[in-house]
Amino acid sequence: MNDIKRPEIKEIYGLLKEKDALIVHFSGAPKGDGPERPDNLYPKDLFNAIKVQEDCGLSCSTVMPKDKFYGFERNAIGCIGIIVGLRSPSSLYDVCHEDCGSYEDKDCLRKSSFKEMISISDLRDSIECRNYDSYNEWVVNRYSVLGILAVKPFEISVMNLPDIPRDMPLHLTDNTPVKDVVQTNLLEISDKFSGFPIYTFKGGKIYQFTNNEYREVNHSQIYKN
Repeated sequence: MNDIKRPEIKEIYGLLKEKDALIVHFSGAPKGDGPERPDNLYPKDLFNAIKVQEDCGLSCSTVMPKDKFYGFERNAIGCIGIIVGLRSPSSLYDVCHEDCGSYEDKDCLRKSSFKEMISISDLRDSIECRNYDSYNEWVVNRYSVLGILAVKPFEISVMNLPDIPRDMPLHLTDNTPVKDVVQTNLLEISDKFSGFPIYTFKGGKIYQFTNNEYREVNHSQIYKN
């Protein structure tokens, strides 16, 4: 691991600024395959990711203001996530223009097909060669949290009681909660994540949402070299 080669953070952030892209770990909606644990649904999954940032790793995607966040052909697995910063160049473990197939090891570090060398060209390709109807993956370990990104339609995964038809016989009903996708809003999100700046995409630009107002922000206000 001492021989790994990565671009300097300033160079990585420069590319992100050029693309107006953010590194984001999303709360899946719907939730994908992964470890089944009590904290794997919104907002507990994001609170957990915020809590363990110094020791663990995340599967992230780079997203941009004109990306699509709804339907089957979209550029992220969710609508709400934490914006991730790099503590050092080695925080960047792997990148791919599609799903890396990463996994979490017993120490909760995120692993995949490790590359000893990642160049700025590899990072550029991971963004530019991403399919229009899918997402890419950046595997990040030991990261920092720069804020919360929340974009329309603000979908989240929750546990809800099943929708049972009124005429179904009682002995055939099952009231066991099931995973469901519902919508929230920026006011509820900012209330849950008080203390963190809340960002959103609107009209192809990045905005900060504060006190029920939108303020346009520059990329360099989020990723500071």
